[in-house]
Amino acid sequence: MLGLVVFAALVCLALWVAFAQRSSLGTSDSYQPTPSSRRPDVRQRELGTSVDLPDETGRVEPVASSAGTRFERCEKIRTNCVVDGDTFWYQGVKIRVSDVDAPEIGRPRCVQERELGILATNYLVEFLNEGTFDLHRTTGRHQDRYGRELYVIKRGDRSFGDDLVSRGLAHRWIGYKQSWCG
Repeated sequence: MLGLVVFAALVCLALWVAFAQRSSLGTSDSYQPTPSSRRPDVRQRELGTSVDLPDETGRVEPVASSAGTRFERCEKIRTNCVVDGDTFWYQGVKIRVSDVDAPEIGRPRCVQERELGILATNYLVEFLNEGTFDLHRTTGRHQDRYGRELYVIKRGDRSFGDDLVSRGLAHRWIGYKQSWCG
């Protein structure tokens, strides 16, 4: 009996050690930027690009191109997937479309917001899968308060944000959320 108790204790200890090591390695599926990854050159290198920041005229050059990546709605693995109408994962980096605010689907304030949020999410999946797109840095911050990288998405001269706003599926980002209800 004592041997069985000791064996069970050793198994529990081994499992606890394995879990502690796994947790310390950061195996969660969400991206947590490290202080060094907050530097634009490090983040852009991870996206496989060079540093292209706005010049003195405010002109913005593309810093990443999709090169035929396929997107779906996000599930557990978050490498190339869409969270909602203004947030997606690209090459394991969480990106916020910086020029618009789409309706929420996770915590909508009303039924109308959820319905519009689903349409915006589906449209972002369609847009990203239509072909190659470019990510453009805007002037100002490179990350939002949640650590998401801020980009404008374009395909040629066509802006995803402009399309979403013209379809009534997003508001132009003005520094705060506007209501979708009432």
